[in-house]
Amino acid sequence: MKNQKINVLITVCMFSAAVFTTAFAQKDSKKVAIKENEEKFDDTKMEEDAEFVVKACDAGLFQVMASELAKRKSSSQMVKDLAEKLIKDHSQFNAELKTVAMEKSITIPSKLSETYQRKFDNLNEETENFDRVYTRVMVNDHSNIIYLYEKEAKKGEVAEIKSWASKKIPTLKQHMEMAENVRDSVREVSSK
Repeated sequence: MKNQKINVLITVCMFSAAVFTTAFAQKDSKKVAIKENEEKFDDTKMEEDAEFVVKACDAGLFQVMASELAKRKSSSQMVKDLAEKLIKDHSQFNAELKTVAMEKSITIPSKLSETYQRKFDNLNEETENFDRVYTRVMVNDHSNIIYLYEKEAKKGEVAEIKSWASKKIPTLKQHMEMAENVRDSVREVSSK
């Protein structure tokens, strides 16, 4: 009986160690997804489209998480309204991307990449100038996201993904314009 308990304990410890090792061996979910997709779609027209989906998912997840943080931490109703719009739209984008990824067997990240996690952590640590930092990050990030989507819309090989990206660009440009306006308003208030 005692040996049985020891064997069960050893088995549980070994299983836990395996799970722990696997979890930490795959630090950056985005890099893992890109690598898996490269292996799946190597030498096919889907490889770059799969990379777009991974990057768009990563960016979309960050947009939602950062905006949820803004809803909790911001003192400005304008910032909270921007955050609400970004949560709504990027949550929809993320759901649509997840569906496309499943249909095309594209591996997507399950959590933020290391880069976006650092951005999120820095934003989360910000207290005094949260609204200014959040709106600046949203403007800069949307500039990068628009570039990513425009590149896919022009050069994508998979018609469904290319078309989807193209249809989202006007919404992303609207986000950028809203973020710029809110950023400018927040600057004016904080400089008084």
